[in-house]
Amino acid sequence: MGFWNKLFRVKNMEFETIDLKNETIDITQDTTLGLKWDDDDEYTSTIREDEAMQIPALASGIDLIANSIASLPIKLYKINEFGEKEEIKEDPRVRLLNISPTPFDSAYNMKYAQVKSLILHGTSFAYIQKDNRNRVQGLYYLDYNGVQPQVVKFPNGAYGYTFNFSIFNDYYNGIQQDEILLAFKDCKRSEDIIGQGILKKGAKVLNLALQEMNSANGVLGGKIDGYLSTPDALSPQAKANIRKSWKGFANGGTPILEEGLTYNTVSHNSKEMELLDTRKYSTELIAQLLNLPFTYLLSSATSYNNSQEESLRFMKQALNPYISILQEAYNKFLLTEKELMQNYRFEFDTSVILRASTQEQMNYLKDAKNNGLMTANEARSQLGLQAVEGGDYLEVPVNSYLLVDGKVILPSAEYDKAKEEGNVSEEEGISINEDEEVE
Repeated sequence: MGFWNKLFRVKNMEFETIDLKNETIDITQDTTLGLKWDDDDEYTSTIREDEAMQIPALASGIDLIANSIASLPIKLYKINEFGEKEEIKEDPRVRLLNISPTPFDSAYNMKYAQVKSLILHGTSFAYIQKDNRNRVQGLYYLDYNGVQPQVVKFPNGAYGYTFNFSIFNDYYNGIQQDEILLAFKDCKRSEDIIGQGILKKGAKVLNLALQEMNSANGVLGGKIDGYLSTPDALSPQAKANIRKSWKGFANGGTPILEEGLTYNTVSHNSKEMELLDTRKYSTELIAQLLNLPFTYLLSSATSYNNSQEESLRFMKQALNPYISILQEAYNKFLLTEKELMQNYRFEFDTSVILRASTQEQMNYLKDAKNNGLMTANEARSQLGLQAVEGGDYLEVPVNSYLLVDGKVILPSAEYDKAKEEGNVSEEEGISINEDEEVE
């Protein structure tokens, strides 16, 4: 942050500002500055956020990714020269990122909104409220459409950025770079700060999905999937029973058909089936845009594999890009230069996502404990259990042999004892206990 502090703390200096979002910047004279998309079909064919969020598959996918990341706790570590981490628990910034960034918001909502904005727009903004000692006091998430970033050109030829926005009824003008928690992805140039989300990169797919959804709703919206029939007239009591039974069916019950009633399904015609197939194809394209497995967005998929392997794939493909972007932003804008030099780092705790099934987790902890990689109390902490007395020792297996220079020998302590008792041949290096055979 020191560079930006020096850049923007200059007083009484004339500079030129350029609206980054709303004005096209002429770069014919100065090729070092390019801050707006080219006017080609790939980027100018856009879709509004409110329109895109009407697409169920997209809304569901964003909700899955944003919810998963927003639920992760953020921890602050100090990493020593050996790579060992010391957790810093009492830092007030940890509370802002995990409990309440402002008196009116929750950390969950802020992280959810940041991820959603990154997915849709490729950029996320938050105002960093500081006291007169430059300490972080609050984090105010800013809606993407309500922020006006501007390029600032100084007389010495250097470029920077300022931001205009409002919080409640207060308008903030010319806010400096070090007061904005800025996260972005997929910028076209290294000097850009406005990324590209799927509203631009996937505009054609989303527009197609929206059109297909509206067409399908028009054809299938009033479609009757089935009807009841009977060869005879129903008694008043039977009609009342059917109404009651069918009402229970809508709430998850089982309808009881009486007096010869039968349920008849109505099949879709070819046009309707084509619309359904097209909708499925659009859902698959949206899953690709979000880097999600296709089955995650299918309403017909009641569940998906909850194995550790599936969790790792989900985190690596769909979550890791946004986790990394936010971690870098938190480290860059919330830590001081001194703290960065001392290897302080914010990190998401992803252990919740990687938590396997109960059986897989128990087998993992058992193997780690029995092979001396984890104490009993460390294993218990993974299960949310309290430590027990005597559970802080590592257990090392002693019933194994060592293969040294092609010879099978006992571990050193037992080998020395066996040699003293005459049960080991020094030439062979193999146990010669008559009652024990070594394969």
